[in-house]
Amino acid sequence: MLQELFDDFKKEKTYINGVAKKTLTWYWCSFEAYKRVLKESSEIPTKQVLTQFVIGLRQTELCITSCNNYIRGINSFLTWLHENEHTKDRLRIKLLKDEIKTIKAFSESQVQALLGWRPRTYSQKRLYTLLCFLLDTGARINEAITLTRDRVDMDNLLIKLRGKGSKERIIPISMEYRKTLFKHLRSHKFDLVFCTNQGGKLSYRNLARDFKDLGEKLGISGVRISFHTLRHTFAYGYIKSGGNVLYLQRILGHTDLKMTRRYVDLQPEDLSGVHSKHSILSRLR
Repeated sequence: MLQELFDDFKKEKTYINGVAKKTLTWYWCSFEAYKRVLKESSEIPTKQVLTQFVIGLRQTELCITSCNNYIRGINSFLTWLHENEHTKDRLRIKLLKDEIKTIKAFSESQVQALLGWRPRTYSQKRLYTLLCFLLDTGARINEAITLTRDRVDMDNLLIKLRGKGSKERIIPISMEYRKTLFKHLRSHKFDLVFCTNQGGKLSYRNLARDFKDLGEKLGISGVRISFHTLRHTFAYGYIKSGGNVLYLQRILGHTDLKMTRRYVDLQPEDLSGVHSKHSILSRLR
């Protein structure tokens, strides 16, 4: 019975809500973990059963982050069960307490190394333009490699992104980046802004490999060389320079301000600099 309900849940998420394939895979993995821990339990969940599920997850020696990932997936299913009147109470599993880990951003010298790189081939220039885009906007990598020309407003320095859950948002770009992007768009006539030589969608795996190779070539170490680190670097720099966290939340496409705050763990010296810049006494005396 529960398997049939989960299948209906997935169909609704696919054909009505239009969730991404990655999200559907996450739901499936979470439900498989649920069945595995509870030995193919087919009954409608109860509080007691959900407690057993969490205990079973912890007994498998999964890290807390992985456990919470499965719990979030099951919580989405539980919400659907209640909304469709399959459960009387709105059941929800409380997330396990986990240490909040802030992803380390690239240092100024490392960013300068990236920006100072002089690409030669077309693929290198494409990678450079992509990295600059992520640094300038804080966009997710998937938002970048699915961006099309018709969503680029050069005159008003605006980009329309399609983010998670097919939600759209408009973000700004800088005058400096517009020059780089303009040159890139002149290099090909395809619809996708960042595309293969034949106009197809770029492979995330290949791009991640090329970026890692570049980082090692430039001597970047002590930080994870990933596109997500570029997103954190943008957010960190935005707040460090005195940007508004609410504006940042909108630019990043976060629905929860708590997530935005995880991106911007400023050091004491950073806070002192921002305070000196915005202090009333500093400005008026």
